[in-house]
Amino acid sequence: MASRLNRLLLGGLFLTVLAFAPAIARAQDPAATPDPFAGVTTVVLAGGPSAVTDGYALVLLQITMAPGAEIPSHHHPGDVSLAVQSGTFSTSFTNGTGTITRAAKPGEDPVTEEAATGVEQILTAGDSLAYGEGSHHIMANGGDDDLVLIISALLKADQPGFEFSE
Repeated sequence: MASRLNRLLLGGLFLTVLAFAPAIARAQDPAATPDPFAGVTTVVLAGGPSAVTDGYALVLLQITMAPGAEIPSHHHPGDVSLAVQSGTFSTSFTNGTGTITRAAKPGEDPVTEEAATGVEQILTAGDSLAYGEGSHHIMANGGDDDLVLIISALLKADQPGFEFSE
């Protein structure tokens, strides 16, 4: 029991470091470009080492983006699925694609569509998006209110959660 608790605590510490590693790296580089996370708040809701995939961590995040906030083109070292809890999410894939599932209207089934490269997609509350490791995209708050995303990801444990595109 104690070793399981230690693994969970270490996993939680790892995920916290993972979530904030880009900010730590920027703080050490005086010539860093503007903060790509300006207006963005990240909360680690849950996570830990994957029990079925060695070298990966499963993480559940809540990201809140202020109106006008934009995270430049980036990718993640693993698979990501997100849901728009509130607000307006604007995204555009600069490489690769994703799958959007639109919130079902009463009496209808959800609609699934491809998020193609180079096409701006607007998602609202109840919509979701899933994409794989090779997909690069821009994230932005496309509305006048805070944007709240719930994100689940299976990420390589030895890499930062966000890797910015050149």
